[in-house]
Amino acid sequence: MTARQARRYLGIVDSSGLAAAGGARGRLWYRSPRGFSLVEMLVVVSILALLVGGAYQIYSTSTSDTRYQAMRANLKMMKTAIDQYRARTGSYPSSLEALTRSYLSKVPDDPTTERVGNDWMVIGPNDDPSVAANWRPAAGTSPSGGIADVRSSSDFQL
Repeated sequence: MTARQARRYLGIVDSSGLAAAGGARGRLWYRSPRGFSLVEMLVVVSILALLVGGAYQIYSTSTSDTRYQAMRANLKMMKTAIDQYRARTGSYPSSLEALTRSYLSKVPDDPTTERVGNDWMVIGPNDDPSVAANWRPAAGTSPSGGIADVRSSSDFQL
């Protein structure tokens, strides 16, 4: 390849053989024989990293919001079942499993703790709900007088 052909290839000389105004640096675009430079690749990779990071932030926020909404729906369903049980029998249920006989198909899992099983916290009708020590795991001993309210165990984790 001659020097003239090389300059034409790089865009320094146009097809008439005259030098382009400003040379290769003055032109907006010229053909590089070596492909992409390291700086161009770093810019592209950093832009992609920003896009992926933003997408991950949106995804993680939406999944945690979905878990929280599912937990609230489960709590509302269980509280409604407790109220229906009390209206029908005149007393509070002794356990959450007592609600599965007529009011719930099964005790739902707590989606915020991501553990399978009866992972809810319960309180009796005579206990003060503002005191965290009064809340007990539903799988453990039942409060005296039955179960008056239920909460997620994730509310009690530090």
